[in-house]
Amino acid sequence: MTHADWLQTLAEIALGFAGFSALIAGMRRSDETPDLENASRGRAVVETSLSALFGCTTPIMLIGLGVAETTAFRWAGALFLLVGAPLTVRGFRRAIANRRRTGRPARPAVTGLSFVAGAAGLGFSLACAIERPESAVPTYYLGAILGILGISAVNFAGFVFAIHDDVVVEHE
Repeated sequence: MTHADWLQTLAEIALGFAGFSALIAGMRRSDETPDLENASRGRAVVETSLSALFGCTTPIMLIGLGVAETTAFRWAGALFLLVGAPLTVRGFRRAIANRRRTGRPARPAVTGLSFVAGAAGLGFSLACAIERPESAVPTYYLGAILGILGISAVNFAGFVFAIHDDVVVEHE
């Protein structure tokens, strides 16, 4: 299967992001009030990581069911677009709402990277569904997974650095 090793590697990275985020979230003291923005980042990491994991396994399942490889990637890309577009929009809307509630300024670099990653994920999913050129469909699909995993990476970095910033402030 085309890109089988890449799909496996990306699935492992997705599980790592989700697992470490859950571990980091669990390390907070029970008497601490969770930071709304950071909790949202942790949730975004888990949601996008699990989406990427699902995306990595979908074409494999379809091929296992007898669907031709290119058709499996095309269907998986279309499904990823149908499910991913509303989730991506909802995630961005939740981040904007949390930022407004907390009154914290937007970080243009983080917002920009997240937007580019989300647009890439959705754009490559659309390219899979359109299937032009047909030979590029598996690579488009890989780009879609990388885009969504990119959102996870940006949120994971923000999640980790925000916890680090909280610890530094407490010790000063």
